[in-house]
Amino acid sequence: VTFFGLLVVNVAYLVCGSHLHRYIIPMSILVAIICLVGSDVLLQHVLQYNTKLSIIIEFLGGLFFLGLILRKKI
Repeated sequence: VTFFGLLVVNVAYLVCGSHLHRYIIPMSILVAIICLVGSDVLLQHVLQYNTKLSIIIEFLGGLFFLGLILRKKI
């Protein structure tokens, strides 16, 4: 899952609004747990899809990465 770390850390940064590691690391862990467990429950029990979660995370992470690149004015 290539983009998952990038996705989690940037979402945690947006939620915290701070660069301090003592806030970013626990928030990243919490966001990762919520993202993985929540999306797995949503896929398997609510939508009843048998697709792999890693495919969806790669797709959303890639879109988020492109959004970060396009948002950044180089």
